[in-house]
Amino acid sequence: MPSQKPFGLAVIGTNWITNSFIQSCHESRLFELKAVYSRKLDTARTFIKETPSIKDASSVTAYDNLDSMLSDDPNTDVVYIASPNSLHYEQGIKALNAGKHVIMEKPFATDMKQLEYLYKLADSKNLFILEAYRHIQEPNFKTLQRLFDDENTREEKFGKVYGASLSMAVHSPLFDNIPLLLQAKGAVANPNVPNVASLKFGGGCLMDMGVYPVTFAIRLFGVPSTHTYFPVKLETGVDGGGLIVFEYTPETSKHKQTFTLQAQTSKLYSSFAPTEIYCEKGTIRIEGGQASNVTDICTMEFIPKGSTKGEELGETKPEYTNMLNLTWEAKELGRIIKEKDREAEADLRALSKGVVTVVEDMRKRNGILYDFERRTPNVLLQERIKKVEALLEQYTLQGSPGQSSGAAQDGTEFSPSASPAPSNGTSNQTTPGAGRLVVKNGGYKFLDSCVWGTIHDNLEEMRNILDQETSDEETCPSQASPVPLEDVDLLLAKTASSNIGDNLPLPFQILRLWQVFLNRVNPLTKMVHGPSTESLIISAMTDPMHMPHKSRALLFSICLISVVSLSKDEAKSMLDLQKNEAIQKFTNGLKVALNKVNYLRNYDMATLQALVFYLLSLQGRSNHDAVWVLSGAVIRIAHKMGLHRDGEILGLPPYETEMRRRLWWQIVALDSLYATTSGIKPTSLLSGADTKMPQNVNDTDFSTESTMIQPRESGTEMAFVMIIYQLIKFITEHQASDFEHLLLGGVGAEPGTPEYQTYQEALHEFKGLVDEFDATLAEAERKYCDQSGGPLHALALFLRPNILKEGRAMGTSMEETPEWGAEVKTPKDNFFRIWLTHHEGALGVYKMANQGGFTWAFKSHFHLDALVFLAGQLAERSPLGSFAERTWRVFDGFYHYHEELWSLTQKTHVQLARLLLKAWEAREATTEASVDVPVFVPKLKMALLQAGLCWPRQNATLPQPVEEGILMHDLQFGEVLSDMPAMPLDWSVADDQQLVDAQNPALPIFAFFNGTTAW
Repeated sequence: MPSQKPFGLAVIGTNWITNSFIQSCHESRLFELKAVYSRKLDTARTFIKETPSIKDASSVTAYDNLDSMLSDDPNTDVVYIASPNSLHYEQGIKALNAGKHVIMEKPFATDMKQLEYLYKLADSKNLFILEAYRHIQEPNFKTLQRLFDDENTREEKFGKVYGASLSMAVHSPLFDNIPLLLQAKGAVANPNVPNVASLKFGGGCLMDMGVYPVTFAIRLFGVPSTHTYFPVKLETGVDGGGLIVFEYTPETSKHKQTFTLQAQTSKLYSSFAPTEIYCEKGTIRIEGGQASNVTDICTMEFIPKGSTKGEELGETKPEYTNMLNLTWEAKELGRIIKEKDREAEADLRALSKGVVTVVEDMRKRNGILYDFERRTPNVLLQERIKKVEALLEQYTLQGSPGQSSGAAQDGTEFSPSASPAPSNGTSNQTTPGAGRLVVKNGGYKFLDSCVWGTIHDNLEEMRNILDQETSDEETCPSQASPVPLEDVDLLLAKTASSNIGDNLPLPFQILRLWQVFLNRVNPLTKMVHGPSTESLIISAMTDPMHMPHKSRALLFSICLISVVSLSKDEAKSMLDLQKNEAIQKFTNGLKVALNKVNYLRNYDMATLQALVFYLLSLQGRSNHDAVWVLSGAVIRIAHKMGLHRDGEILGLPPYETEMRRRLWWQIVALDSLYATTSGIKPTSLLSGADTKMPQNVNDTDFSTESTMIQPRESGTEMAFVMIIYQLIKFITEHQASDFEHLLLGGVGAEPGTPEYQTYQEALHEFKGLVDEFDATLAEAERKYCDQSGGPLHALALFLRPNILKEGRAMGTSMEETPEWGAEVKTPKDNFFRIWLTHHEGALGVYKMANQGGFTWAFKSHFHLDALVFLAGQLAERSPLGSFAERTWRVFDGFYHYHEELWSLTQKTHVQLARLLLKAWEAREATTEASVDVPVFVPKLKMALLQAGLCWPRQNATLPQPVEEGILMHDLQFGEVLSDMPAMPLDWSVADDQQLVDAQNPALPIFAFFNGTTAW
């Protein structure tokens, strides 16, 4: 490195590690000490005088005023902060604002908010702020990291990682006189407690010694899927040590492997156990000095399986003149600042973020909260009560919630944004007139009055302060209601067992179903954020009984929809359960969890996501009218949560805004589908809503901590849903009229009549609409899809031409069709032509979706009665011609994809089989030449015979059902088609007058768009 003027260095702190850092900086030749700060001036002066590495004490200035040191010393370029943890944040801000680069001793910050702010501040001033991890800069660790980062070397030398045991336990006399916390009575206030054992100064072992193994693990293996800490609590409220357990999965491990890592850390005792990494081909053994096997790697060897002799991996640790090896750290951090190496800075930032995230979560989950993170409940209550009183007074003076507010009676001004955010949600300032989101029981409620919303926030905060330990089951106790909570069972009946444990999937089932979900369900729905939801999955595998009921509901819904996506054979092979058994099990678990939540009153994103997945799982398995009614409750919950208002308008964080958009648009799409399949012309939920479309981003592009989400300009994993949502938006903005005229071919309309004119106008309008649709979707494809993006993108790109084919079939008058005068002579023939084209398109989607394992989603929108209608027409129409050929190919395809049609225990399946075999015999009897026999026909004959059933012969007359039993009611087609033959039913199958529960098909009247917009 070429010589240059050293950086002027100022240090905050006069402890032994500061001494070591100064010595290392002197050896690195990149820094020259200029100033020392301590709260006591004499302490700073003594430190300068007695530190051996400071050769010229006169060149170093002592300070007891930090602001003076930062502003008065022009020779200072870099500030090294080694003060108590609780002071890092404030001192880091001051140093950056003074224009100084910062080297922050670990831990960088106590939480992610502090870390993110410091990074933003440094960026705004074009400065560096770097965390001082000494052990990851040492040559031996870098050697180990290179061996693991090189996939070929790692696999050849070590093989798979099976686990690891880390050790970082060094006894500290400062902890000797602090008794263990035997009873959870909170921290004891003691002015004589050392800083490292005090909640006031952010002390404890995890934030000191524990950071080293956490950093070691994350640097080498990545951020774990789950992280757990088992602390030894002290009377002061901090931890004196404990056991850290990391779980890694292929999705989170840098090396795509599954294993467990444990690390012991302590300041109560010293451990001389080695650090070991257990691999497929042997064990890596690391020995260190001063009981610090993670931070001071003296020897590092690989011991192959079956051998006791190790192979040296690193170099002999160099001799250093200072008490700690910080020279490599000083050299690297100085180099980064000198060379302005932003890439290396970003690498260290990613490491720091991972460490702070994990350590903060482990600390807080064990109730280790620092003084600056706590506020006295009584003080908070007094603040809330005062604000509520003022707001109520303000509301009374206004006369109505919509009027502008004045000052409170005591002269203090209040605004909706003045209220502190409740602990169970977010309260942000919103755009005037946008309404107000308030938090209740962990979920959102939408209020038009910001004043009442703010009052609600403060009241909720008081409840939270008074009852911070309320369990999930106690969120809304039944005794709070004067009447029984019958609405809990209104939509989801109680199951035989109310014990969730009876229905919990096994860990291996959870893991396998999660993979199925990621591969088959999530790409088509994008309602959950994969990386965030992964922690829920890991919790379910490791500690399912302590999950909140809302999380359990989401877990069960994910398992349920994943099972629905499996074939019978796949379910048995993967889960060791029959598919129906698994569906019943997870449905019961979902219902119990939702009932425990009391989901009609207590709802949040997880609850609503679970309900929507439940709706999706019912599609094709339940009565469509019932599903549509149930979807109405989901829509009302979505409105009550304010999902119809965009999160940006409501002042929500980017992550929450994005996830609300995804969920809302999925509900919009489902409502359109369910209305259609229930025989109702769909109405758009987009009317009166301002929720923007989701952004074109991958899940890895943002997180819960994101301050901004940047959409991509190319294809992402959102491709399919973005095309669907563009389609929905197009339908909403381009309402076509007189679809019935298009479907029926202008039946009864003579040229020159008003009816004929209406038909021609509708035809012209529709053709223009189809062309505009083509252009709009083509533009969306260019924005969101990638032809080389795999099966998901191929499916998304297939939708437009498939819909266009059906749309142009509808937009072609029957006189202009190639079949006019031959197979198309009447409106009834034209209807059959369109209906046949629709089913051919459905099979085309099946085939394309099958490439990515997505067929299940489209199969769930299959309507058996629609197929029965097609079979009935086939039996009545001419057995020859192109329509007949195409129709038999269609049935061959449906019997191939729908294995349930072969189950002859269902009445309608038998009816369909008999209709088809009757039509086939008519075809065979009519043609003199041999015809290609569809694959399913002989198999169907054999299945009927094996079931002891027969079918009507070609010359038999099928009895007609009574009026009440017509599967396709005349009103669905219009009176002009009432001369069509009714759906024939084989009365030999039924032993009473009760017919099957007819499902309403997605008729071509609405199927032009809705038949393909199920997802």
